[in-house]
Amino acid sequence: MTSGDNNLSRTMKFELKPLESDFINLDTLPSGASIYYGSRYMGTTPLDIPKYSFAQKLTISLDGYLDKSLIIDQKSISRTIKLKAGVVDKESNYILKKNRFYRNTAIFSFSLAIPLFLGTQGDNINSSVYNISIGNAFFWGINLFIDLFRYLKAAELSVE
Repeated sequence: MTSGDNNLSRTMKFELKPLESDFINLDTLPSGASIYYGSRYMGTTPLDIPKYSFAQKLTISLDGYLDKSLIIDQKSISRTIKLKAGVVDKESNYILKKNRFYRNTAIFSFSLAIPLFLGTQGDNINSSVYNISIGNAFFWGINLFIDLFRYLKAAELSVE
């Protein structure tokens, strides 16, 4: 190496990326809403919520506003959620759940009647319409039982 080589300069380039946070910030309009994970109180907005490796269903609640459900996971970003004004009283909730249960009972009955009718038509038992109808009946049956549970829970709350 000669003395003239000491003046050589080297350039290095670095690409900087922002650090990914293990938290997301949730805020509401208006602020001060309570956030729950299941029945566990997490705090009031604005609030930093830890990200978990699995999806979490949060409930945001503020007096005078309708509750809001939110699912967050690893891909979720910080956000501000606008709450909708209104109060759902127990009796209105009961009527809403009862009507939904009755509607789904009718849909389930109809979706069950189609495969039963097709099953009596001989060779149609292997048809795609028959298989789709069985799938629909199964789906609406599960939906019916979920709505039955919600209806009974709403009825229980309306009595209190």
